[in-house]
Amino acid sequence: MCASTRGSQFVEGLDIIGYFPDMPNPEKIVPGLRFIFGPMTALITLLGALIFLRFPFTKTRHEQIRAALRKRDREAKGNAGNEPLSV
Repeated sequence: MCASTRGSQFVEGLDIIGYFPDMPNPEKIVPGLRFIFGPMTALITLLGALIFLRFPFTKTRHEQIRAALRKRDREAKGNAGNEPLSV
C-alpha cells in the first residue's frame, strides 16, 4: 500500500471522529483522538511485530545474505577481488 493511500485513510479516520483542520473542534472528538493515537497505534505496532516474528533473522543468516550479495556483485562485474558491496 502506498504512503499516499495510508495518509488518506488516516485523514478519513479523522473525518469519521469529527476532526476538521483549521477549525475549532468540539470536545467530543478527544476520545476519538485518544483512541487513534493510543490503542490503535499500539495495535498496529503489535500486528507488525507479529508479522515480523515469522521471519527469523539472526547474525548467521545476515552473514549468509551478505556473502551471497557479494558473490552476486562480483559475478555481475566479472571481478574476483574483494570489493565491498555497494548500495
